[in-house]
Amino acid sequence: MHQLRLGDDVAVRYRAAAEGGEAIATDIEANVDKWEGTITKVRPHSVQVDVDNGHDSPVWRATIFIDGQTIFDAGTPKDLQAGRFLEVIGLDMKHRRMRATRILSLDTSPTQ
Repeated sequence: MHQLRLGDDVAVRYRAAAEGGEAIATDIEANVDKWEGTITKVRPHSVQVDVDNGHDSPVWRATIFIDGQTIFDAGTPKDLQAGRFLEVIGLDMKHRRMRATRILSLDTSPTQ
């Protein structure tokens, strides 16, 4: 909760309290986004990605931070290699930086 700031985009799951018409938050997600693009550089705890989210918008370079909490639905950390396509959701830390929550897809075909 200490990381929430005024103006953050949030999604809240809640349940009704037993009395008084109040609600109890069971899950809060803030500043979640989905990015996809080509990995251009790999570092020990991050990858640099040329993000292309379609919509005729220009490609921009971002840093994706990977840690022990990151869930890999596809591939493994060893598959994070330059030239591979990556689709990720996570916490948008602004300034084109994201803390990865989940790797949705990762091209694991051999790079050339």
